[in-house]
Formats: sequence, C-alpha cells, structure tokens
Amino acid sequence: MKKYLLGLPLFAIVLTACDPVSERECGVFDHPELTSWQADTSEATVQFMTDDGTTLDFIRQTPLLNAPFLGADGASNDEDVICELTAQIRLQATDNSLAMTSIYKQQENSLLESEDESLFFDILVESPVGRELVGTYLADISIKAERVIFDPVRVIYLVPDEESGEVVPEVIGGQSYEDVIRINSVDSSPGVEDERGEAIDIVQQIVIAREFGIVAFTDAADRVFVRVAN
Repeated sequence: MKKYLLGLPLFAIVLTACDPVSERECGVFDHPELTSWQADTSEATVQFMTDDGTTLDFIRQTPLLNAPFLGADGASNDEDVICELTAQIRLQATDNSLAMTSIYKQQENSLLESEDESLFFDILVESPVGRELVGTYLADISIKAERVIFDPVRVIYLVPDEESGEVVPEVIGGQSYEDVIRINSVDSSPGVEDERGEAIDIVQQIVIAREFGIVAFTDAADRVFVRVAN
C-alpha cells in the first residue's frame, strides 16, 4: 500500500506534463477602436484642473504597441489560442508627481476580424513617477459591449435614456461627451494612508470618454481633475 501511495505524486506529475499546450504566433495591436477612444495620438501637453484652479500638466506620449510574440494556453487547437495585444498611451506629469498609462487590451482571436474582437481598458498609476501603485481599472469598451450599469461601485457606463433610447451627453468641465465610462479602482495602494491610518488609492476614479481618452480623475483627497479643452 505504501509503495502505491508513494507512486501517486509521480503519476500526477506525468499527467500534468502530458497536458496539451497550444501555441500560435500573436500579432501587433491593430484594433480600429483605439482611434475612436483616443482620436489624437500625437505627443502633446494635456492640462487637468480642479474647481479651485489647481492645475497639473501632463505630457501625452505616442502609443506604444506590443511586439509580436508566441502565445500559448490550454486550448484544444492552435487557432483557438487567444492573444492579448496591447497599446499603451502614457500621461506623465511634468513635475513627475504622477503618471497614468492607459492600456488598451485587444483579445486577438484568429477566427475574428479585428473590429469584432473584444477591447478592454486598464490603467497603470505611478506616484511619483517610477513608483507603481496597486489599482485595477479594467473595463470592457468594445463597441458592441452592452452598456449597462452592471456594478455601480466598480464601473459606471453612460447608458441610453430608457424612453428615447438616446444617450444623453454628459458635461464634464464645460465640455459635452457622448460616450463616458467612469471606473473606480478596486484595490488600495500599499504604503499610502489617510488620517485614520487606512490604505487609500492615489487615484480613486478614472473617467474616459470616446475620442479623448482620459478626461477626468479623482485623487485621494477627493479632488476632481478635469481635462482642460485645447
């Protein structure tokens, strides 16, 4: 009996080693919806301002696309492997106090056209620049994604009016936006505490809008920074 029991771990290892792994070459981010959410992808200075006039200037960098890579997972066929392709657009404060990198994630499926693939938005926050903070801002921004308030604590979509079926534009900082998503962070940043000693996020909420990318964000002190129109 003891010999049988001792043989079980080795048998499990052999089975694990035999699990099929499918692979395929993954391409470069090419989802056409990127330019819908970030129409201007040139390097530029972007200013955000609070109600009391406090300003924060950022340098917006041009998109950084992923390099081709070999994708692998437990899919039954190579063509079923889903590749996560990325395009990153970085906003870095000129005083190096804060950086926000928007990460657009394309779920590349070899059986679908690029425009039909899922597209997600996430963000990496650094404060100060070089110190990455814990925070998750993931949201589905696919053009066909159902615009519902599925989690008002997590993600809030601007949805169509129930009676007219039309989306009522939201005015932020005096500018009207027709497709807005508010994303609340779900993780706290270690080492950052409030007056009660509780962990808080440097950036509590990110607001993105079609054509403009990030148009507002709320910091740990509940100050709302709104993008200043050019």
